[in-house]
Amino acid sequence: MGKSKIEYMKNITEIIIGSFIIALLNISNLKGQWVEEQDFRNAKKNLIDLYGNEKFGFMPDVDTTALKQIRKEVQMWQTLFENCIDTLTKPKPNFEKIKVIAGLNKDQIKEIQNENMRTSNKESSWHEHQTEAIGRLAYYPYNYSKLNNYSQLLIPIVRQYINNFNDETSYKIAAHLNLPVTFKDSLIKGNKTPLMVKARLGDTIAERTIIEKFTRFAFDTLTNDSLPAYTQMLFFINSEKTMSAYFEALQTYHAQRYYFKLYNDPEVFCRWYSLAYRLLLAYQSYYPFEIRYFEKFIFNHPNIPDDQETSVYYEAVSKYLSKKFKKNIKIRTYYMGAGTLIPMDVDIIPLNATLKKK
Repeated sequence: MGKSKIEYMKNITEIIIGSFIIALLNISNLKGQWVEEQDFRNAKKNLIDLYGNEKFGFMPDVDTTALKQIRKEVQMWQTLFENCIDTLTKPKPNFEKIKVIAGLNKDQIKEIQNENMRTSNKESSWHEHQTEAIGRLAYYPYNYSKLNNYSQLLIPIVRQYINNFNDETSYKIAAHLNLPVTFKDSLIKGNKTPLMVKARLGDTIAERTIIEKFTRFAFDTLTNDSLPAYTQMLFFINSEKTMSAYFEALQTYHAQRYYFKLYNDPEVFCRWYSLAYRLLLAYQSYYPFEIRYFEKFIFNHPNIPDDQETSVYYEAVSKYLSKKFKKNIKIRTYYMGAGTLIPMDVDIIPLNATLKKK
């Protein structure tokens, strides 16, 4: 930690309320669960129950600045979603071109050509806004649970984008809609349909393939770039089997090695990363505004001893995930990374990929 304990104490209220309470947001439907004054009081009580009044009794019952920040964050994503739907709801304007007929002089023909060019530009702009709206709907996972309510609007749009452009984001949206049987079957059988979309639509072979690849990457002895992507596929599919695969891996003691060299240094260094830590990083990337705030809260907290921070962090995350997914989850590993620390201000040469090829 770069700052001293004293420096953290100076702004501890901001750290605790501004970060930890945001972590308790449940915005799967773009609505904050912990956004009212009573929720702040409940959060304080939970902290005191977990870690004692001596550490957290000094916290204010309600922080109006943090409350405002939370509501602003939730409203921002709600507004973005509504704007995307509004863009896609508007009927397509008439972009018909003017025909050049016989008998027109050069100036008249030139004016028609200029007008047709302006029409083409307007049509291109309209398509760009449509594509941007589609992309934003598929980009933010918290939107997925709301998409089914707009199936009638979105199905013809995503069908067009899939048929004409093989658009990956449209596949992702389609996977969360109430699709007609024929369209659903065509996506499951389609050669170009992403594997995770097939799995979400009920293809058990695709689901098993993704789980097997995830398991292979997760329990490899070396870190690899494929693990985060396949972990997030499990979240996208969000089936009983994919989430069970994730939580089983999360609760193991497994660790992976990361070999690297510093530039201009022939020596090879090694660092170990717990599998649980890498899986939680993937979770943070897919679901922002949740567990990454536990890191900020716990590792910046002056009242938690350095040698207990990691265990307290894993305990807090275990409780959070257990509550959210209604499962008994216990992260058992006791560290994040170990071995030679990687200098933050020095370029490194990763070696794992080279070792794999050998």
